[in-house]
Amino acid sequence: MALTERTRPYETLILHKEDGTIGAHHVQITEILRDKVIISATIGEALPLAVAEGQNGLKLSDVIGQAAAAALTQVETLQGQVSTLTTERDGLAQQVQQDAGQADQLQALQQQLEAAQRAGAEATTALQTEKEANSSLRAQVGLLQQQLNAVLGLNPSNPSA
Repeated sequence: MALTERTRPYETLILHKEDGTIGAHHVQITEILRDKVIISATIGEALPLAVAEGQNGLKLSDVIGQAAAAALTQVETLQGQVSTLTTERDGLAQQVQQDAGQADQLQALQQQLEAAQRAGAEATTALQTEKEANSSLRAQVGLLQQQLNAVLGLNPSNPSA
């Protein structure tokens, strides 16, 4: 169970003062580790960079260089994510447009189906009307046939007599 202590850079703050000048402070953190696991950490006070330079081996150029390198790596990663998400967004937008077109086609087909159903219902009604008229005409023809037979004196069971 090995205990170790390390002090490392924690923050470097650049301040823009009201008078237009720029100041900078640096903060370090001291960590106590047990078997490479942090068990305690103490954040130091913010010191002006001029005072902090050289303390615990701090070299401002190294700290700024590391921060810049990390920032550039993060920018590249984020740009890749933006590109991927932009491609996904464009694909989804295209799919939405296609789906909208299909919805329009579906609506047009639904209207055609409803029109065909109305026409079918109208045709069924007309057919029923024609059947009723045909039945009525057949009944009238039957009555006329009976009347004609009666006038001619024909026996319906023996039409040649």
